[in-house]
Amino acid sequence: MGLQRQKSPWLLLSVIFVLFVITVYKIENSSPQEHQWKGTKYPRRNLVPRNPPLTAQAPTSNVQGSQRIFSAAETILNPQKPIQSENAEPIIKPISQKAKEEIPIPIQKPLAAPPDIPAAPVAAPPDPRGIKNIHIGELPPSSVWCFGQNRYERLCRFKNLCYLPAHDAFFITKANTTTLNNIPVKKQDALIDLTSLQDHSAFYFDYTEVSQSAPEFRNHKVRYVEKPTFLMSRFHAGNIMHTLHDDVIGLYFVLKEFAYQGAAEDMYEPFSKDHYVQFLDQHGAGEYANIFGFLTDNPILYRPDLVKDQNTITCYRDAVVGNSKQANWYHYGFGSPQGPIPNKTVDGTQVREVSNYLLHKAGLLSSPFGGRVTSPPENVMTKKVKTMFAEAGVTSDDQEVIVIFSRRRNRKLSNEKELAAELKEEFQLAVVYVRMEELTFLEQLAILQRTRVAIGMHGSILIMGMFLPENAILIELYPYAVPSENYTPYRKMASLPGMNLIYRAWEVIISPCLVIDNSTHR
Repeated sequence: MGLQRQKSPWLLLSVIFVLFVITVYKIENSSPQEHQWKGTKYPRRNLVPRNPPLTAQAPTSNVQGSQRIFSAAETILNPQKPIQSENAEPIIKPISQKAKEEIPIPIQKPLAAPPDIPAAPVAAPPDPRGIKNIHIGELPPSSVWCFGQNRYERLCRFKNLCYLPAHDAFFITKANTTTLNNIPVKKQDALIDLTSLQDHSAFYFDYTEVSQSAPEFRNHKVRYVEKPTFLMSRFHAGNIMHTLHDDVIGLYFVLKEFAYQGAAEDMYEPFSKDHYVQFLDQHGAGEYANIFGFLTDNPILYRPDLVKDQNTITCYRDAVVGNSKQANWYHYGFGSPQGPIPNKTVDGTQVREVSNYLLHKAGLLSSPFGGRVTSPPENVMTKKVKTMFAEAGVTSDDQEVIVIFSRRRNRKLSNEKELAAELKEEFQLAVVYVRMEELTFLEQLAILQRTRVAIGMHGSILIMGMFLPENAILIELYPYAVPSENYTPYRKMASLPGMNLIYRAWEVIISPCLVIDNSTHR
């Protein structure tokens, strides 16, 4: 009995040890799904060391456990070989050749230029007229402010007015910030008359509205005109009467109203000249384009500038469209028989204001208010003009003359020399011939500033009478069988209050002393 009592503790310890070894063995060889920790439903995780030792001692009693340890170590050294478990998919799958080909290859950026050799910027060539280079992107929002109660009187100022050559159409980009001020709900045929003419549908202007979000206008080539621009059309660019009466006088007052910002300190400058004038008519430069040079310091823009690239939109940042009608006095019969504009009173001092401004800019007046310059610039008082004065017998700088507006192509005076002799003898003044074909605009101004009497056949050159000194005499001769009451633009001009001209009309009576060649009418 005593011996059995001594062995019983050892036997118990042996049994406990054997049970412990069996339990550990079963745990090591069980799958994650076969065991639950502490009665929870979450399976046991596969115990793979994060940083397994590269050489591990394998337990002698568990060969499979030692294989796991060595497999994990081998995975670190060779990622292509996955770790396998008895009842699970590979933890790390090998990368196939196809997968390798689909991996994007990073694009290598070019090396930047060294600090001492800066890279040259790539830029579009500058526009010779100073207009901004082409941009690509979303069109800016537009706004419109109009002044006047009807199409004939109306002038409109635009912020971001654009032109699409492919459709020959102007448009504005409408957005939440767009302002439309004094735009008629129902337009009378069109929004604006581009000329000072009345009821001539060839010169009507209107625009279309497009949405700023319209996809067809995104990422389009756009040329921006940054300077203020005045858009108008000329009726007859090759005629001096239409150029001065229809275009120049009206544009002067448009500029005076809208081009005031940045005006020079010179008290004689009524407006800034840092803007563009854009003609929308089909004419080219014309014979008298240089006159518009007195109204702007920048090159004149013509329609070909707009349409030369059909894929480029032109946008004017600040545009005024239309021409002023406040100082024109005559209409040409598009809606009614031609004659002075009915029910309209024009102040002749406004016409004088324009003519004196041009004379001052030409260097013939010391100011727009008068004061004739005795020594004009050489491009005005040219060698040709000096020779003409000398041949006519002019001996001093203040000597007045009689001018005969001489014509070479039609309505010619076949006895000009006899007429000149009679005038010289009667008034004791030198007689000078002014022919538009032979003299520049400035040379004509130089002669007219010293003219006491001007005489000529009915025609466009008589508009030059607006440059005659006050109290000068303008005599208009009418061809045979043409009543003087039917065509009166120059009679009306001379009679405007403030012009201070003496006008006489003379209808031709066939006589031996005056023979008229009236083959064509102009």
